[in-house]
Amino acid sequence: MVKRSPSTLLAFTGFIVTTSGQMSAPILSLYALSHLRASTAEIGLIFSIFSLSSLVVRLLMGLIFTGDFLMKALIAGLVINSSSMISYAVAPNVPALVGIRAIHGAAFAFDVTTMLTLSSLVASSDQEVSSSLSRYTTGVALGLMLGPAIGTLTVTVLGLRYTLVAAGIASIPAIIAASILFRESRGMCILPDSRRPSTNDLKMLFYNDGLKLSTLIYLCYTIAYGVVLAYAPVVGKLDLEMREENITLLFFGYFAITLICRALLPKILRGISITRLLLISLSAAAAGLFTMGISASLVLFVLGFELTALGHGFIFPLTAMIVAKTITPELRMLGNSIYLSSWDAGLMIGPLFSSALTVSLPLRATIAVMSSTPVIGLALASRVKRLGLD
Repeated sequence: MVKRSPSTLLAFTGFIVTTSGQMSAPILSLYALSHLRASTAEIGLIFSIFSLSSLVVRLLMGLIFTGDFLMKALIAGLVINSSSMISYAVAPNVPALVGIRAIHGAAFAFDVTTMLTLSSLVASSDQEVSSSLSRYTTGVALGLMLGPAIGTLTVTVLGLRYTLVAAGIASIPAIIAASILFRESRGMCILPDSRRPSTNDLKMLFYNDGLKLSTLIYLCYTIAYGVVLAYAPVVGKLDLEMREENITLLFFGYFAITLICRALLPKILRGISITRLLLISLSAAAAGLFTMGISASLVLFVLGFELTALGHGFIFPLTAMIVAKTITPELRMLGNSIYLSSWDAGLMIGPLFSSALTVSLPLRATIAVMSSTPVIGLALASRVKRLGLD
């Protein structure tokens, strides 16, 4: 029997998890509103609890899960991920839905962090690390693009409730792929050793410049992305009178650009350094957000929106590569837990801070002001060259 490539199995697993998650996430608020009579405040809680749960789990998991147990825990996490989406459809009330959402957020955070860590650990050289991470993040980008489209089509056939069930069922192939990976990759994956991180290990990570820079740079971008996610549809609909299907197309284009960027990343890195590509990506994100904020026309708004996709396409895999190349395998799980916590924190900070600004500023001006966060990321990215990775 021919063994599958571990990096390919991980990319496929990431693709399935992301696709199924994106099938359910965009319609969950509509489901809570129409089926459970949730209020606006309760809908906010349903979504914020996911990020909060994810953040807590990411910060703790690197201290708890080590060694061969990591693969078994990944399979269990994928089972919980699938079960959670199916459970949404049978939640009797809003508190139950919030509880399920918290469990789902914890499982999702664990699965994504583990898959990212394993994607670097299955590689035997720096060049293979870049290739494996690029393959995994490309699978995630493909899921981000296809998930909402599949979910939209499924809703027209099955309705909201059964689309949530379909999303849970659609995630089952990820469990199968992870089980195959566990069976076939023994002796191939360089899993972390079985000991838990010591105080000295934590100190090493605290003083690791690669981890600090990657986490802060990704946080700066994710804050901006949180603003785009929360307010771009509002500006498009209320100010520019875009139809809902056209707003959906905006996000489809966004994730299509993300997918193309990640698919081309290995070739691009042959001719340009990580530092320079990071600077270009953050500049594009800042320019895109600022353009969205000052645009007086639909064309400029769309241009700015899609410019930010360059940041989404490159910043995640590039910062993940920095983490993988500057942290030893036995500490990489903990390092990725800290690094990916910036995603959860950014998605909470961005909408929260921008909503506070809207009290005294128009919405578009708020978006323009929030373009300052990728600019801060630019200042940090200029220091990546000192790590000696280029």
